[in-house]
Amino acid sequence: MRAGVSDTVVVTQTGAGGARCAARLRSEGFSAVHLPLTGFGPPDDPQPWEQAQASLMAGAYRWTVLTSPQAARAFVQQVPAQLAGPCAAVGAGTAQVLQAAGVEVQFVPSQADAQHLAAELPCEPGDRVLHPRSAEAAPTLSRSLAARGCTVDSVALYRPCPLALPPSNGRNFAWQQRSLWRLDRRRGLWQPAWGPPLPSNR
Repeated sequence: MRAGVSDTVVVTQTGAGGARCAARLRSEGFSAVHLPLTGFGPPDDPQPWEQAQASLMAGAYRWTVLTSPQAARAFVQQVPAQLAGPCAAVGAGTAQVLQAAGVEVQFVPSQADAQHLAAELPCEPGDRVLHPRSAEAAPTLSRSLAARGCTVDSVALYRPCPLALPPSNGRNFAWQQRSLWRLDRRRGLWQPAWGPPLPSNR
């Protein structure tokens, strides 16, 4: 991809990763805007996580499995490293978040996905496994571990939530009815860049 005079890139990834991506694009000559569209909040019902957290701190789990960097960030914010117990991470990015907080990562699968994590996790039938996850996470991992005979507590630790839309900056972008519009300077027209298009009669 090569930058042109009017090329503007909107980076919607949240957190430091999105900021790094935008900075890299700017270094390549693009006009890049870091505009996260999703934030994270507590689960609608915190009680299942509170119960699982108490069990974790009592040493009830053979494994705690983390399947995303965001899950790892939410986990280390609520669980002291010395009480985290044996942890498995789905991939290097998730492992780095845990290790940076002082949590020892004892297992990472050969490929960074839920299928390989479930198939390769060193566990035995009857082992109890904690899966702190997004409220919107697919049940792939939990079902696969349960099929191996594990008792899995798959608990919502956080939930994604849309961020408030920023106002127009008056130059290149404008928000209108939850759509992001980009100014095409060559044509002098606003073009939809993200979100649902506006009705044709407006």
